[in-house]
Amino acid sequence: MNIAVPFEDAFGKGGRAFLDALDLREPYGGHLRAAVRTLDGLATEIQREQKAIQATLKADDRAPILLSAPGVGELTAYLMLHEIGPIERFPGPKQFAKYCCVTPGTEESAGRRGRPGVGRAGNLYLKEAFTNAVLGAIKKDVAIRTYHNRQVRHNGKKKAKVATAHKLARAVYFMLTRRQAYRPARSVKRHVTRKTLAKKTTAGKPVPRLGRP
Repeated sequence: MNIAVPFEDAFGKGGRAFLDALDLREPYGGHLRAAVRTLDGLATEIQREQKAIQATLKADDRAPILLSAPGVGELTAYLMLHEIGPIERFPGPKQFAKYCCVTPGTEESAGRRGRPGVGRAGNLYLKEAFTNAVLGAIKKDVAIRTYHNRQVRHNGKKKAKVATAHKLARAVYFMLTRRQAYRPARSVKRHVTRKTLAKKTTAGKPVPRLGRP
């Protein structure tokens, strides 16, 4: 039909008014009306599910704790509540992070050690939840962003995402165990190596190297 929709969102308020005003010949008009009815039905179901999720979160005293974590929204918190279960069933943060599939393990074969990757055991839903939360976390929390950027420089983007997800998982473990909301770090210490410190100068003079002269 080659009809240009003068709206970025064809199913937004303006886009819907435009579609409803279209007078298409059959069978195209019938197809369009059927598609719009399907979308309306889906929108109704989504709203119903959103209300059910919000009601569940309101009834669980762990929900505000999870929602205080950077990068964790209502849907992620809802998933975590159901997939984590009682936090007491995990002996410690190491076991919890492993269950969440955000702790790459090491294996040895023929005298060589390597990393088999993540996700071979544990809860892949939680892995997805924590890795997806990384994007929001690095935008909202300075300390997490600094940690993530450092991991990117040293290990690449893929490993940095897993490492940051691991950091978030450990934070969530302690938050739920202590029943405390997330508290951002007060300050971020700059990561300085001997090499970078040796290159710096003060008042035109080299900064003394660390260690023996």
